[in-house]
Order: sequence, then structure tokens, then C-alpha cells
Amino acid sequence: MLGMAPNQYKTGATNIEIQFAIARSFLGWVLVAATERGICAIELGDTPETLTELLQARFPKAQLQESDPTFSKSLSGKC
Repeated sequence: MLGMAPNQYKTGATNIEIQFAIARSFLGWVLVAATERGICAIELGDTPETLTELLQARFPKAQLQESDPTFSKSLSGKC
């Protein structure tokens, strides 16, 4: 399921809460972001900072927050 409706994506995710986690993988750093509806972004990059900047650029009007330990742990186990 998509993490948001297409019109919400188009408008920069205004007032949508997006939780994200960053972990190291065999491909480099990976970011996974999700709303309460589901995954809305997966990014690969060279540094955690770059990934956070990419997420902010993709969803400039969203409320971004680093994930809770459960979300982060589930990502770390998959990479």
C-alpha cells in the first residue's frame, strides 16, 4: 500500500507525519520512510546526512521524525 495519496505526494506531504530510519547495508546507507498508511520512500546514499536531505527535499512540507526503536530494529535486521 502506498504511504500517501498521489495528491498528498504532489503537494509535498503537507502536515503528514513521516517516520524514517537509516541503516548501513551491503549497498551503502539506506533510508526507509513510512506514514501510518505504509512505505513512502526508500533511498540509497553515501551518508546518513545525504539521505535525510533527500527525504526533506522530497517531502518539504511533511513532519519528519526519526523512527522509534522497533521501526529502526526491523530495518537493521533486513539490510
